[in-house]
Amino acid sequence: MLGCLCHTIFGDFLKKLFNAAKEIVMSKRVLYVMDPFDHVDPQGDTTLALMWESQKRGYESFFCGIHQLGLEGANGYALCRPLAFQSTPQTRVEFEWLAEETLLFFDDFDFIWMRKDPPVNQAFITATFILDRHDPKKTLVLNNPTSMRIANEKLWAHFASDLYPRTIVSADAKQLLNAAKEMEQVVLKPIDAAGGYGIFVFSHEDKNLKSAIEVLTQRGTTPIIAQEYVKEINKGDKRVLLLGGECLGALKRLPGATDHRANLHVGGNAALTQVDERDKEIAARLKPHLEELGLHFVGFDVIGDRLTEVNVTSPTGIREINGLENRQGNSLLESLIWDYAERLKK
Repeated sequence: MLGCLCHTIFGDFLKKLFNAAKEIVMSKRVLYVMDPFDHVDPQGDTTLALMWESQKRGYESFFCGIHQLGLEGANGYALCRPLAFQSTPQTRVEFEWLAEETLLFFDDFDFIWMRKDPPVNQAFITATFILDRHDPKKTLVLNNPTSMRIANEKLWAHFASDLYPRTIVSADAKQLLNAAKEMEQVVLKPIDAAGGYGIFVFSHEDKNLKSAIEVLTQRGTTPIIAQEYVKEINKGDKRVLLLGGECLGALKRLPGATDHRANLHVGGNAALTQVDERDKEIAARLKPHLEELGLHFVGFDVIGDRLTEVNVTSPTGIREINGLENRQGNSLLESLIWDYAERLKK
């Protein structure tokens, strides 16, 4: 009788121990909200590096697109699939789905990385509203979805307008043409695009300027940016990555022979560079605002010594920096980013 009782007690203990261990393992979950894998660059995509690093740390990784986010009452959820990489993503993304698509609530995850590339259109904004519906005591969302709506990448940091080239935002053709005349050479760009899309450079005497303004402003109904051309773009621009408001690393981007844009997405080339004092000065101006908004991992772009934008949606460049600086092991930027995220979660 005593033996049976002991056996029962011991069996119950083992069952509880097993369930507790299972719960601990299952609690190490991370959701990546991102573009489909066939839309990302296997060699250069930052999100893939973050996913590989989380897998090495024992997290169960889940994937979903922004169209797979939803609400049930006040609770946000994702229709997502678990996956595992077979090797470090390089020339192609080799992974396997571990299960079919399933519905998991945001609070089932330790971390959610919102890594959908712009444009910041209505679908993107809707996704951030849905991502708001998580319990911050249970789940850390990077970056803060509320703040991603606030911090427009081309407009938000103009509280420090002295850091920028001269900039006009307007839908009025007359105002834009006058600004272009005063600037002599002007850069026109849409407010909600990214990756160099829709950016044009004109002399104020260019006969195509007026027509371009009509197209970009949709005949005076949509504001655009007119920014003074910074000649140093011929030598490339610099992407500086910030983590917790501090400089994490920097990357020089050189325009191709047939394009004025240095963005890697449109054929720009990556080159080694260093964080300098001007970069640190800009970071110091941004840091208190970034910290207040919960914008932990961001990037800003500099031409010459002029700030041009602050990327808060899906900053990239860590893999290029890793390669150019021959980083390995714990010095890889994705490792430093995950160290930071785990410290925040504690």
